[in-house]
Amino acid sequence: MSAPTSDTTVHLTADLLAEVEGAICRYVVVQDHALEALALYVLHTWAFDAAHTTPYVILASAEKQSGKTLLLEVLELLVRQPWRTATTSAAALYRRVHRDHPTLLLDEIDATFTGKGDTEALRGVLNAGNRRGGQATRFDAKSEDVRDFDVFCPKVLAGIDTGHVPETVRDRSITVRMHRRRGDETVERFRFRRAVEDTAELRDRLQVWAAEFTPVLADADPELPDVLGHRAAEGWEPLLAIADVAAGAWPQRARSAACALSGTPEDGQEVGHGAQLLAAIQRLVGERKGIATDELLASLNGDELLPFGAWNDRAGLDARALARLLRPYGIKPGKHRLDSGGPVRGYRRSDFADAWSRYL
Repeated sequence: MSAPTSDTTVHLTADLLAEVEGAICRYVVVQDHALEALALYVLHTWAFDAAHTTPYVILASAEKQSGKTLLLEVLELLVRQPWRTATTSAAALYRRVHRDHPTLLLDEIDATFTGKGDTEALRGVLNAGNRRGGQATRFDAKSEDVRDFDVFCPKVLAGIDTGHVPETVRDRSITVRMHRRRGDETVERFRFRRAVEDTAELRDRLQVWAAEFTPVLADADPELPDVLGHRAAEGWEPLLAIADVAAGAWPQRARSAACALSGTPEDGQEVGHGAQLLAAIQRLVGERKGIATDELLASLNGDELLPFGAWNDRAGLDARALARLLRPYGIKPGKHRLDSGGPVRGYRRSDFADAWSRYL
């Protein structure tokens, strides 16, 4: 059931979405489906009190200078109560979110999730913070007692795709792929001080819109595309509610974006790294008895359509990292006679049969 609308709601919401799209495109080149998702997300941050869930947005690229940080700077001018930072600890995150419920704009996540420092605690906060009521429980030294912190807030995470972002965080996110701008793609030079002034009226209108229509969105029950999995449908629900309020072309545009960015693998979703790896190995092995580790690594790291070559400061996967990625599927390397030669370190085709049948 769609949210109830009036002519005033329709025109105001649709106009604001168009203005947000224009503000983003003025400075950054973004693909069509991603632009629609980002515009809906901006309005979602202003009507956040109506939402029971929130998707995260991951701005990811294969290389530097692809517009991720610039897009964060533009979003900082458009979202409600932005908190833009390049680094934060879990302790700072749950205290700040509990106190202010900001829109977190976290840059350089490829450096944040490196397996060093407090990343497990940070991941726990992010895992809990996509649903209203999500809490991080911590020991408070001052009171010598445990305390629950509310960690529910919108979050936009940006960084180079090095494979370090946990799958549990990616699963809660809409991934927007950023690319370097081509010579024929022209945008206006971004000057923060001037852009602050240029977007001031838009921010005021977004605030007025949120105050008036948050109750409408709180009661919304939008229709969710069947191709969305449980987690993706949960995340897109507040965005689709806004699209239904905007009416016109927006309900269809929003659902097309949802299917393109977050649909099931057979409907175009960018699958997780594990499934990408399994699919690539299936293609490489073909009907052979198996494949040597050295050959497998060379093929995976050399394929520009796969993310693995950019990992580890562009050194790509090594044998240990490959084994670590395959271990959760029950697949281990060993010395096998894979062809007419002697035994080599590698993987047998039969090792992958169960994983291929379950995940591809």
